Amino acid sequence: MNDFSFDGGDDLTGDPGYPEFRATLQNQWTYGDFTFVWNINHIDSTLSTAGTFVRGGGSDYGYAHTLPSWTTHDLQATWNAPWNGKITVGVQNVADKDPVLDPLDDSGRGFDFNLYDGYGRVPYVRYTQNF
Repeated sequence: MNDFSFDGGDDLTGDPGYPEFRATLQNQWTYGDFTFVWNINHIDSTLSTAGTFVRGGGSDYGYAHTLPSWTTHDLQATWNAPWNGKITVGVQNVADKDPVLDPLDDSGRGFDFNLYDGYGRVPYVRYTQNF
């Protein structure tokens, strides 16, 4: 994101909730009736709540001014059955990576739930039938 401002106001890029870079790399490999997927999700570092306080002239209370970037990996395997069905097994956030915590976050969660999820590792099984 190069610029995130409204009506000529301040550029919010890099502020809490507005990372400069956010990307998903999707990789898919098909071999016969099998498909394998590996997705990499990345959210760039942002300013922390303490960093916004300091920028506004307040105290940082000893906390970091920036929050680190966050990268997760998702894996999935699908078998295409001969009866037009598909069986998929997958895991989101394979490494069970916790969301980036902001100690002064005032939402009560401790992290920006618009950027990160607090579910951790999520395994799943899906069956799809085409008629």
